[in-house]
Amino acid sequence: MAAVLGARLSVIRLPKLMLAANIKGTLDLLAEIVASKDDVVRIDADGLEFAEPLPLCLLAAQLNRLSSQGQVAAIERVRPEVAERLRRMNVFGEWLEEKAFARYRAQSMNTLHVCWASSLSDADTIANTLADSIVQFVPGEYIAADDSFTRDPIRTPLAYVITELLDNGLTHGRGKGYSHASVWIAAQYYGHGDLIRLAVVDNGCGFLRSLESHPQVNPKSHSAALRKAFDAGISCNKEVGLFKDALNMGIGLTISRDITIRSRGTVWAGSGDAWITNPGLESEKYARIPMWHGSMLNLELHRAGLLSFHFRDLFAQYERPSMRPEIKFLF
Repeated sequence: MAAVLGARLSVIRLPKLMLAANIKGTLDLLAEIVASKDDVVRIDADGLEFAEPLPLCLLAAQLNRLSSQGQVAAIERVRPEVAERLRRMNVFGEWLEEKAFARYRAQSMNTLHVCWASSLSDADTIANTLADSIVQFVPGEYIAADDSFTRDPIRTPLAYVITELLDNGLTHGRGKGYSHASVWIAAQYYGHGDLIRLAVVDNGCGFLRSLESHPQVNPKSHSAALRKAFDAGISCNKEVGLFKDALNMGIGLTISRDITIRSRGTVWAGSGDAWITNPGLESEKYARIPMWHGSMLNLELHRAGLLSFHFRDLFAQYERPSMRPEIKFLF
């Protein structure tokens, strides 16, 4: 990005580590980026050694906001192999300025996918692509179990979760006057172990505005709306998603949480000033965060854990007939 003659310039440095566990620090940094009134905002990524999916999605959303405000932004001195990976996913391409030469290789980025979704058809395509990529990759220590790690017991629940998380942003997030909201998703998995990280971020209306008229959201707070969103049957969508549930009775987030927990994983959800770990469960924890105008979902799942239960059985726990969608599995 060439410098603009006479333009006011800000330089903001990314930290060495961008972790979901430091959500407050990430949001503070991103607020600093957006608060800049300068014409050009340069984001120095020279010190960045590791980034998880959630901070990357949040960064993409904030860069999009800068552009909508008429400001010019660039992520400069990005390590070439990281820049190439992000550019291929068409998320950071317009903002990237990689190093002229590689002095060292990026450490511990592992296999990373970042995508931008603008329609429900994108959701299906992205879910299939990411699920296929993840199940085709088998960590070295599981190579003897190659068949079990590349079949439906992993692919099907992953595709379901990804579709539902995207659908949340592309339907509920686009309500209340936010019809042009965007959604970003990132997935990360590793050469050793069975950890899979997924994150979805949108800059839409957020859970509170989406559910504020619901009588069970009381008090009318971000935390109350966020918790209630994970209750079965709270919200209804039109027919969407890979599973073509024509009577979708609002169990997408509920089942996605249950899949993650049954895999021995963890769910984090954020909206407004609320950040909740394992919403709706006994292990739930609440924290207050800097304001985020939209929603964010962060999941950690385990491959081996996904093989420990039958995905279809999770639907049986919602006993009322209206809680049992007619699922048509396409895999």
